[in-house]
Amino acid sequence: MDIYCVNVGNTRTHCALVRNSGRERFEVISRSDFPTETFPEIFFGQMLLKESGASGMSWCSVVPKISERLLEDSDFPRDFPCVRLTWENSPLPVEVENPQFLGQDRLADAIGASLFFQAPYIVADMGTALTIDFVDRDGKYRGGVIAPGMRIFSEYLKENAAQLSAAIPDKDACAHSIGKNTLEAVSIGCVGGFCKLVDGLIKDIENEYFCGSDASGKTIFTGGSLGSMPKKWLAGKKIEPNLAELGLALSFLRNNTL
Repeated sequence: MDIYCVNVGNTRTHCALVRNSGRERFEVISRSDFPTETFPEIFFGQMLLKESGASGMSWCSVVPKISERLLEDSDFPRDFPCVRLTWENSPLPVEVENPQFLGQDRLADAIGASLFFQAPYIVADMGTALTIDFVDRDGKYRGGVIAPGMRIFSEYLKENAAQLSAAIPDKDACAHSIGKNTLEAVSIGCVGGFCKLVDGLIKDIENEYFCGSDASGKTIFTGGSLGSMPKKWLAGKKIEPNLAELGLALSFLRNNTL
């Protein structure tokens, strides 16, 4: 069975055709990314769902105005197997305050990670925002951390410091501890500092929920900023670029077998 999975993010919308070959074994057949602002026009204009040949659709969104534009369109699939992931239909029990405000993409990531780990585990998504989420040993989503993404760090400097307007972070500069020019200094501060932010937040979760033990073997990374991270920092880490889409596929399957 092929499932068309749509993850509407703040700036980009990620779509993937995910094949379930049985017993919750999934394979990403194809993937495409689109600007979120114009995604409804692209989705309907290019007939993405029909052209995919999928037998079902699973989706989530963190942008309410885009969700409304999709749902209000007369071409949105209604007589077709379709699941929108929410905390109420999540395969993972959700134990947080005000779960209706939980980002559906964070939940999709946490569900996708269950295909790789037995609980407990940690999920780090490096997109427009950095989110780090925790699933406890009982398989319950317990919450997480939200911080600015790496691009926000660098864009803030460019917008608020006139002499840094042309500086673009360079992950290769992080081989050094100090920069010998402005570009290197910004790169080390933004990229290297961001790595330390991620490491520190994960360490706090390890201290509280893993008795201080190293949880690197139970931590998975995803998100569009991974391509900007230093190779040395990424070495040995479990990475899955399609984590949310795999989580959406699993959510579709679980909701259609209840």
